[in-house]
Formats: sequence, C-alpha cells, structure tokens
Amino acid sequence: MKIIHIADLHLGKSLAGQSLAEDQRDWMEKFVALVREEKPAAVLIAGDVYDRAAPNDDAVKLLDDFLTKLLSVDDRLVVLMVAGNHDSGRKLAFGAGIFRKHRLHIVGETNAEVEQVVLEDEHGPVTFWLLPFTFPARIQQVLGEETPRDYTSAIRALLARQKIDVRGRNVLVAHQAVTWEGKESDFGGSETVIGGVGNVDGALFDGFDYVALGHIHKAQAVGRETMRYAGSPLCYHFDEAKHGGKGAVCVTLGAKGAVAVEVKPIAPLHRVREVRGTYEGILADERGHHAPNEYVKVVLTDRYLTPEVAETIRALFTGRGSLALAVTSEHAASMSGGGGGGACPERTLDEKFTAFWQDRHAGAAPDEEELRLIRKVAELVMSRESSIEADAEALVDYAMEGR
Repeated sequence: MKIIHIADLHLGKSLAGQSLAEDQRDWMEKFVALVREEKPAAVLIAGDVYDRAAPNDDAVKLLDDFLTKLLSVDDRLVVLMVAGNHDSGRKLAFGAGIFRKHRLHIVGETNAEVEQVVLEDEHGPVTFWLLPFTFPARIQQVLGEETPRDYTSAIRALLARQKIDVRGRNVLVAHQAVTWEGKESDFGGSETVIGGVGNVDGALFDGFDYVALGHIHKAQAVGRETMRYAGSPLCYHFDEAKHGGKGAVCVTLGAKGAVAVEVKPIAPLHRVREVRGTYEGILADERGHHAPNEYVKVVLTDRYLTPEVAETIRALFTGRGSLALAVTSEHAASMSGGGGGGACPERTLDEKFTAFWQDRHAGAAPDEEELRLIRKVAELVMSRESSIEADAEALVDYAMEGR
C-alpha cells in the first residue's frame, strides 16, 4: 500500500507581509499532479492546515479547492486529516460525519477513543490512527480520570486505552513536538515553541509501523526512518531557507515490518533566499545573479539602512522579477559591540519566566507555585481550543488545586 504524507500547510500564511496564497495554490496543483502520478491509497495531512484558528476567506477557499481536486483524482483515494495547534479543531472538523462518507476523514479534537480508519491491500488491513494536537488537560477531560500533567505520560495513558494490535500494521497521524532520547527535533524557523513545553517522547510510538508527524517545518526523521516530520511545503520563515528537502513523503507499506520511505521534491513558485554581506558586495554579486521568482531577505553588514539604500536594493531584485521582502542591517549591532553574530540558545519556559520575574522583583526568583502556574498558562495558550473565559476558569481551578 502506498500513502503520501504532508503537513503544516498553513493556509493563509504570509511572509514578511507578502501573501503566499498564490504560492500555496501553485504548490497544491503540483501536489495533486504528484498524487495522480503516484496513485496512493491515502493522503495523510498531519495538522496545521490553516495558519490561524480563524482563517480568512481566501484560505478557506484554498482548502476547499484542494480537497475537491484531491478527491477527484481517484474514487478510491482516502484523505486523512488531523488538526494542529494553529487550527481550531472544532471549525476544521465541521461536517466531518458527512465528509467521512465521501472518503475525507477529519479529526479536530482528541477523544477517549482515537479515531481509526482501516484500509485493505494484498497483505491485509492497515489501521490508521488519527490523533490531532492534544494536551494533558484535554486527555484528562476525555478519559474522566486523573492523568499526569506532562505530555508524554498523558499521551501514554491515552494510547493505553486503545486496542492496538501490534501484530498488524498500524500508522499514526499526529501533530506534536516529538523528541528522541531527550533530544528535540531541528526547528525550521517559524514553529510555535514555548521553551520545550509540549514535548512527547517518540518511544511512545514504537508500536506503529509508520508515524506521520506535523508541527516541525524542517522535513526530518525522528529516531527512525519510519517516524517522520513531512515539514512545511513552502518556506514560511527566512530561516527555513537553509533547510533543503521540501516535498511530499511517499511511503510504501509491504507486509508487516516492510516500510519504504521516499521524499518527492515539489519545486516552489518562489525560491526563498537570504543574502548577507556588504552593500557594494551585494550589489556586485546580485547584478550577476539572474535567477527570477525569488523572495529575498537582504542583511547589510557594513552600513546603516537608509531609505535610499533600501530602495536601490529593492529595485535591483524587482528588475529581474524577484522581491526583496526584507532589507535590514546588522551595522548598528556590530558598531555597539552587541556582536550580532551568533544566535542565542533557546531558553526553557522556566528560564524565560524566571528572568522576567527577577527583573520585576529586585532579583528574587519565583517559587515553584508561580512556575507551576506559568506552565499551565503556556499549555492553555498552545491548545487554542477554548475561549478566553474557559481558559481563565481552567487556570483558576488549577491554581486552587495546588493550594
């Protein structure tokens, strides 16, 4: 059985103020052509379908057109889609009961019984398990029992309730920040990351033959070749330009234990590139660089950015059919001794909050109760599944539990 895994479409996304609707539409047309060529039994979409919980009209129309064309490729093709942390699960799964009858399975919220779809091939059944972005409080709510508050233990409790026959073939579609032996995956540049909150140990998923992940924008395997992030289809941040391998993940499931993985590149409408150097050096290099259809970020290292300098640089790229979406300068940072050279290591949520607290409390550190509450706030922010009023009520209840 052949399946194709994609994730993190982020429909409605813009880059430095430039709408990417045209780029996303172009990518979708190329992806539909790939599906027509590869003839998979299923397409897996692992979350962050939209860029925000309340998508704009253009994004909704894009998804409508995409799914319509996708399901028209073959009347046997099945599409399996879960919500990510950027999606409103309830809105994304509107009409799911009706769509299910037409080979489109959408799961927006976590339930006590993880939704399954079973497909057959010459080797027998393959069970697909659909797990949208979830968090411990939601799992405790649906299980109706006390569950641990860390993500790994909570998801372990949820999976323990499922009747997973590990002797058969199983595929998981999930949207989480998955680690392997304590090591986080490489981030692509524009993911929502809050100091390590939400990490899930990949060893939980050992019973699945293939794990189709969403959330991290860099395409990569996690621990083993058969547990993978598909990555975002396009570069949604200039930092993502340094990561290659954008494409769709084609997976072939043979008999139990036989899984082959191949990434099929899909060329973007606009290449994303960062240019860094001196003003004169950039002008000289780029005048001899004739690649059109680029989105470019220019970083000057030797002079302050003036309107005249910015206009000259933008005109250079516009003249060959590209756009300099961002023109910035590091000169002020380097002159002031700030360095501007290396990136600061990502601090944990506790470290960030402690620094903030000490700044406002004459150097005194927060106690464990204050740290416990800020972790809960981060969890509620990441979940994006309830109203502000519901979040406030949950936070008050949580605070009272610890007193």
